[in-house]
Order: sequence, then C-alpha cells, then structure tokens
Amino acid sequence: MTWQKCILTQDEIDKYMNNLDELSELCKDGLECSDDDFDFLPDCVSSIEDSDSESEINVVHLPNYRTYWSEELGFDRIKDTMPLKKFETIRQYLHFNDNDKYLPRDHANHDKLHKIRHLYDELNKNFAKVPLERHLSIDEQIFSTKIRYYIKQYLAIKPHKWGFKFFVLCGISGFAYKLEIYSGQENNEKYRQKGEPDLGASANVVIQLARIISRNKYYKLYFDNYYTSIPLLAYLSKEGLHSLET
Repeated sequence: MTWQKCILTQDEIDKYMNNLDELSELCKDGLECSDDDFDFLPDCVSSIEDSDSESEINVVHLPNYRTYWSEELGFDRIKDTMPLKKFETIRQYLHFNDNDKYLPRDHANHDKLHKIRHLYDELNKNFAKVPLERHLSIDEQIFSTKIRYYIKQYLAIKPHKWGFKFFVLCGISGFAYKLEIYSGQENNEKYRQKGEPDLGASANVVIQLARIISRNKYYKLYFDNYYTSIPLLAYLSKEGLHSLET
C-alpha cells in the first residue's frame, strides 16, 4: 500500500480523536515527526488514488462564501448539503454564549471574549488531549480579519497586518496545543492560578500556556526575547521545564 498526503475527512478526524489513548500509547516518548510529514499550503489540492477509486478533495479559497454555491465556481458537495439561504440563516443566528449574561465594559467582571468563551475553552480542552511533542514553542500569530472589533490588533511586521493576535503553544509539527487570544485581560490577577508569580505581561503568557506541559518530563520550551526574562527562566527551571530563548 502506498500512502499519500491527503486532507482528513471529518470521519477520520473523529476516529483519531476518539482513540487518543491508543495514540498516547504509541507516543509515550513524545510525538516525533519530520518536515516531510507535514504540508502547510493554504491554497492546495491533495489527491487520493487507489485501485478501487479515484477521487480528489480540494481546499479552494474563493472571494466570498456565496461563490461556493455559484453555477460557475460552486461545489456540488456543498450545494447538496444545504441551500445557500439555509446556510446564511444559520450563520446569522449562530451564537456560542448567552447574550443576556454579557456584562458591560465598565463592569469589573467584563469578559472581552464573552461571545466565544465557551467555544474558545472547548477548543483548548480538545487541543490538549493530543499528546505533546518533545520540542515546543511559544509565539504570536495574527488571525487576519476585516471586521471591526476593539481588540483587533495592527502588527506592521506581519504579512497580514490587521487581525486578532493569538499567543500559541505549538509543536515542531505546527500543531497548536493551546491558544491565548490577546484581549488585554491576560495579566489580570484573577486569571493567575495559585502559586503562579506575576512576572509581567509577556512572561505571564508563557506561564499560562505552559500549564499543560508535564513537569520534569524533559520537554524543551522555546520562545523569543519578547517573552524572556531571568525571573521567567528561573521559574521554569524550578518547575522542571527546560527552556531556551531564541
């Protein structure tokens, strides 16, 4: 049998997510991989061919979502799943939290991420189920968007300059094990766990993301000089985490 790179179907994703114990058994020493095992191309076409069938699964970026239902560029699989009008209705009324519980900005317990809080926490919960790789890195990423929202950031040195900023704990494969959305509230005392020091906004990000890393298991954590300080390195060493500033 010849294996080819392909895009996983939802059934395949569910299959692997439901067998994490088996995956963990195979990866006790950390998940190792090479650059050849992964292909990160945002606009790509991957194909699967075998003796029984020949099929092609595409990831295609179009100018807007309505184009996926157009006669010229649309996809039958999408059009057969649901009509455009039904999709737009779901999109219009889709909510991830109760707006009646939303607290105004001037309230002491105001949560800037209230509308996506449950979804955000559930994503991190599921990301953390995947066994960690031995070498880990913390850095920021921009999720580009044109919408108007007051926590949107501008980073001139990024390819996509406007968007939401994420602090991400990743492995060498590029898989994100934990996300922190920059909202300006990360440094609040109420978000620090008992025993965690206050080492400044940037260092506190590392402490929060590193919570899911098992102590004294020889994991290596890398981050750049934006996060680095002597107190942070001393704290991580005391916690049994090997760290290196790049």
